[in-house]
Amino acid sequence: MHSHGNINAIVPLLVEAKLDVLNPIGPSDNMDLKRLKEDYGDRLCLQGGLSKHMGYMSLEELRGHLFDRLRIGSSSGGFILSSEGDIPYEMDQEVFRVFMRKYKLNSPPCY
Repeated sequence: MHSHGNINAIVPLLVEAKLDVLNPIGPSDNMDLKRLKEDYGDRLCLQGGLSKHMGYMSLEELRGHLFDRLRIGSSSGGFILSSEGDIPYEMDQEVFRVFMRKYKLNSPPCY
């Protein structure tokens, strides 16, 4: 299921309907990865977690954000790290390049 916005109210219905994956889990839409993982992580794969505002983050802030999302989302599986949007246009190219090299990512973490 792909749906932007705050759809917290209907997530129980989507789980009941045997949905496989919910995408994107958008922090700016108040889709709380931690709560969704606790409540539905055993029945629903969650995709997202990275803020669409990551383009304004420094490399250190971006690193912290990424590892926080991985720490929360990857516990017990059922998580696909991605952003709630594409690579932000405001993201500094050098920060993006350093980030990709530093974490040995072969493709953008936003897809």
